[in-house]
Amino acid sequence: MTVDRPLTSTEAKIRQSIVSALESAARPLTFRQLRTAYDGPEASEELLRSLLNRAVVAGAVFPCGGDRFWHRDEKQLHLRAALALIQEKPRTKSELVRALGELDTGATEVWREQIFEELRESPGIHVLPVLGNQRSHRLSCKPPRLEDYIDRARAEYKKARTALTEAGYAEADILRAICGVQIQNRTDPPPEARRQLLPARADDDLDFQRDAAELLVFAWQDSPSPEARAILEDTLFSLGLDPVGKPGEVTGFDGRLQHCTGQLAPTQQVRVTRQGWQLRNARGHHLVAKARVEPVS
Repeated sequence: MTVDRPLTSTEAKIRQSIVSALESAARPLTFRQLRTAYDGPEASEELLRSLLNRAVVAGAVFPCGGDRFWHRDEKQLHLRAALALIQEKPRTKSELVRALGELDTGATEVWREQIFEELRESPGIHVLPVLGNQRSHRLSCKPPRLEDYIDRARAEYKKARTALTEAGYAEADILRAICGVQIQNRTDPPPEARRQLLPARADDDLDFQRDAAELLVFAWQDSPSPEARAILEDTLFSLGLDPVGKPGEVTGFDGRLQHCTGQLAPTQQVRVTRQGWQLRNARGHHLVAKARVEPVS
């Protein structure tokens, strides 16, 4: 049967019966299941297949995974359901695949995993970084909240620092081990002389550089030891971080780079009480921590 010729009245009835059978089905059907559910004019297997294909071409029937057919687009059904799920909260692949299984369309687990992979490449979908005891990336409709990762990183660092301090280690030694640096008779060279920006180019390298920079800045902020902060500063410089402000410096207030607990007007004179840090790499500049300031009396 050629696709372009009009259907006879009998063929039209057969095709409509095929569509009706699929509309009545709770899930996609194989051709054998469709033949069993079909309740229309008598037709040969060849004719049924031909008219089924014409229904697909006309958009009245959708091919589904595993050589099955339905009156609904199974793929779009799963994509819409997956999008609704990650709008509720971020989901890992296993969480999403398990939840999509509840649609009960008969789609295999491998097929549902492909829905996750396609969704992660869709515009507006964010792949949240893995941190701490997490083992899998999660998809979200919202970008990662910096506060969530800061809180987790601080908690992990403080837990390790407390345990190791109780075991007799000095904080400076702990930081040396975390940072992987060796300091020998340091004479405080200027930042320009000790900067050795890591040659990060690939996205994974740049992501690691950003995550490492954030963790080290958190440790630097939490450390009460000048020696420990000095060790961390060497590592921060080598990662490509620039100081934001200089303690004691008086300047105009800039809310993009500075933080103050009180309300300040733009350009109001403030004094830097603790410098901030921003990362400089192939992606440009990424503010890791704002400088802390106070108004000048």
